[in-house]
Amino acid sequence: MKKTLLVCLLIVLTFSSSVEARLSRLSRTEISQKVGCQDSICPRIVKRHLIRDLKGCQIDPKYVGTTPQLAHDAGLNEVSVHGRNAFLGLFPAPYGYRMSVTPDNGILIQANVYFTNHEELSEQTLIEMQDKLNEAAAKWTRYNPYPFSVTFQFPITKLRSDGDVKTKLLIDRYTRGPYFSLWTTHWGASTISHEMGHVMGLDDEYSNTPFPKLTYCDRRSIMCTNQRPYPYHYYLIMRRMLCSL
Repeated sequence: MKKTLLVCLLIVLTFSSSVEARLSRLSRTEISQKVGCQDSICPRIVKRHLIRDLKGCQIDPKYVGTTPQLAHDAGLNEVSVHGRNAFLGLFPAPYGYRMSVTPDNGILIQANVYFTNHEELSEQTLIEMQDKLNEAAAKWTRYNPYPFSVTFQFPITKLRSDGDVKTKLLIDRYTRGPYFSLWTTHWGASTISHEMGHVMGLDDEYSNTPFPKLTYCDRRSIMCTNQRPYPYHYYLIMRRMLCSL
């Protein structure tokens, strides 16, 4: 019996090592050259994202493009991702979400939203916020650049322990956040799609300054002006499933 268990353990370790060997880590410069950048700003933005992720994780993009198969081969069906990002380059802010392999060999990415004052909120308010979150999730799903399905879900939870982001929701008052502290019912689905990018570990891409003339990011980017996600955003989010191998 002991011999059988030892043989099984050696097989698992050998397989894990073979998977690890396939997941080469690249430099930030090498990664920025492989994630579909089409202008001179993009490589600088990608490298900044990688630098500010305090957990590191620099998987070769070509392997991230085969995430479901690699995860399946490693017996990795579900991962809970948690870390901290140097928000605006100044202080560590939390991110968290869950990734799982779907029956059709795609990836489901889910980030749960917990409103710390949910007991004070009407059911109608929660329904309206969930509608906006669903629209934000649909935007992230729509622009998936990978050959396999990537589906996003952002459900509201009333259990604090299930929340990937825990924030207070202001009623009919304005706020700019931060995303892990204050939200408002004034936000539309476009703004929420940007804020959920933060929840999934992405930083703002505009300059860390109140002076708009110094802004240098691509103004079509979801992390600049809330418009749309780019392929490198998906790489930055997806890579963390393989980094757990």
